[in-house]
Amino acid sequence: MDITKRIAEFMTDHVGGIYLKKEDNGEIVYADAQIQAYYPGIQAGSNAQEFMDWEYE
Repeated sequence: MDITKRIAEFMTDHVGGIYLKKEDNGEIVYADAQIQAYYPGIQAGSNAQEFMDWEYE
């Protein structure tokens, strides 16, 4: 069993999607299809704060 795949499935099914960002500057380094569908235009290299209000906190 691939644990990475299981974690990704859980996150997508129960949380709604997966994105990873750099902590120092908020740059998105990965956004799965669910996140890209929820936030049109988001992609690797985008600033998380421009798309997600809670990232300002």
